[in-house]
Amino acid sequence: MIRSFDYSGVITKQKEIDAIRKIDDLFLSDNWCKTVPKYQTWSDLFRYKELSIFADTFKYACMNYDISGYNDFKFWCYMDYASNEKDRNDLWHSHAENGLSGVYYLSNPENVYTEFESFEVKDVKPFSWHIFPSNIRHRPPLTLTNAKRYTLAADYANR
Repeated sequence: MIRSFDYSGVITKQKEIDAIRKIDDLFLSDNWCKTVPKYQTWSDLFRYKELSIFADTFKYACMNYDISGYNDFKFWCYMDYASNEKDRNDLWHSHAENGLSGVYYLSNPENVYTEFESFEVKDVKPFSWHIFPSNIRHRPPLTLTNAKRYTLAADYANR
């Protein structure tokens, strides 16, 4: 169901730090999507050079998963921390009916992972994209610290 693709040979800790800096700049400049739960960037992060390696590796992971005919690509970051918590039941969601979604944990201070409605994920590798069918319901995990957790998310779908 979820397949992990390790990019530790291409993505470095410095690339993760540069990506977080760029994302923080977007939030600080008030350039983020305010129609979804705080804090989420617009779905065009692939435009920024600091994030291009992550967009490219997501696409490569999808090709290895099974990317038959997908044409719509979206790529964003969801950042949260304890005092930013919302009603958890309101956070369950899925993406496109026909496509692949993925998460990459840029910074995960508590080592908590995306929750899936129908199964549990116990171990997620660093420097990896975790790809799953877009129609699987999931939500961000409970965050108990004010250390920021940055999760890159992406969709490749037929829309």
